[in-house]
Amino acid sequence: MARFYFDAEIKGALFQDEEGQDLRDHEAARDEVVLTLSEMARGLPGSGSDRDSLVILVRDETGRPILSASLSLEVEWKDGAGPQR
Repeated sequence: MARFYFDAEIKGALFQDEEGQDLRDHEAARDEVVLTLSEMARGLPGSGSDRDSLVILVRDETGRPILSASLSLEVEWKDGAGPQR
C-alpha cells in the first residue's frame, strides 16, 4: 500500500489534499482519479457556465506529482440559440 494525495483545481481555486488515501499502487491511484473526476462532473451542469474544467493532480507520499487528469465541458450554442445574457 502507498499513500496518494489528490489536489483539485476547480474554477481556478486550488484545494490541496492534506489527508490522502492509501491505495494499492499507481494504477489504483489512476482509477481513483478517474472515478473522482466523473463524480465531480455531476456538479458542472448546474453551475450556469457554458465552460468549465476540473483538474486533479495526484502526488505520492513524498509529495512528488505522479499524474494529472482533467475534464472539460464546453457548451457551444448554434445559430443564436441559447439564453440571452
